Amino acid sequence: MKTFALKKNFTPLWLVAFVLLLPTVISFTSSDPDLWIAWTICGGLAILLVTGIFISRVQINSSHLIIQADIYREKIKLEDIQSIRLINLKLEPNLQVAFRTFGTHLPTYTTGWFELSNSQEAFVYLTDETKVVHLTTKDYQLLLSFENPEGLIEALQLEAAKINLARGTQ
Repeated sequence: MKTFALKKNFTPLWLVAFVLLLPTVISFTSSDPDLWIAWTICGGLAILLVTGIFISRVQINSSHLIIQADIYREKIKLEDIQSIRLINLKLEPNLQVAFRTFGTHLPTYTTGWFELSNSQEAFVYLTDETKVVHLTTKDYQLLLSFENPEGLIEALQLEAAKINLARGTQ
């Protein structure tokens, strides 16, 4: 099993600081003793965001591409992948994220399910728009930012060749 790191971007951690600062300010300005609920919710959200950034990765085995991106997990059969290419999203206006269906969209950090400008559904993990791996499956598209996008593309092409070779011998 090969593992590839999704590109980390720690810019959204400013949100964690804000989320943790907010109940602190409220607790100083309020006499309500039940502020522990706000602390619990804000702390939980902060922990989810930070944990999600650190555990994001993609694994390739002989039959599947497994994506762990933030709190989202996708498992795609390699035989369902129709195309793969490296793109610059700034030069592909029809692949821009247009509408969030279920995901997180922060400046320089977008992950989850989105509708693209071309009205197609996509699973997205974007931290850098200049080097994005664009995968097309029979059901949806994927847009992923990687530390080493060329290595992932090479590994997927190698596995696809193995699958095609196995099909040819059967």
